[in-house]
Amino acid sequence: MTSQNLRPRICRPDKGGCGRPFMGGPRAWFCPYCREERRRAAGRRHLRRKRQGLARTIGEPDICPICGREYEVKGGNQRYCPECAPCVILENDAEQGLEWYMANREEINPARNSRRAQKTPRLTPCPVPGCGKEFVKHGPAIVCPDCRPEWRKKRQREYDQARRHPVPEKTPSRPNADTPHPQRAP
Repeated sequence: MTSQNLRPRICRPDKGGCGRPFMGGPRAWFCPYCREERRRAAGRRHLRRKRQGLARTIGEPDICPICGREYEVKGGNQRYCPECAPCVILENDAEQGLEWYMANREEINPARNSRRAQKTPRLTPCPVPGCGKEFVKHGPAIVCPDCRPEWRKKRQREYDQARRHPVPEKTPSRPNADTPHPQRAP
């Protein structure tokens, strides 16, 4: 994780955290202390499930909660079959992204709106000799709308001329063309 992603976060009290600030990445919900405490609690829950015979082991079959098909467990965090997993992950990511946006839109929107307001149309002078009009450039436009038909005709004439009379490619000349090439000698 780069230092650009590390930002001040608050340990999530609604999820059982302490509410203290800490430096973390975009998906960090808990401070290091609470994260360690949650890891230990998860380990205890796993041991309890394992003793009761409810824990899954890698390689055994399980049933996908989305489609109901049976699949082979390939990792401890796998919850869905390989066909359903990409869709569910995208849905969860979109849901979390929307949740974050709703919580932070008061900070985002004014900054975005001010950037958009600064993007006023820029006038560009027409490069056609004798014209000099200024126009708002849209897409790949090079000249002003008044000069465009004549510009296209001129470019088409140049293209047609080049196609009718192509310039031959220069080939490297050898000083002694009748002597064999040193690397190609029999």
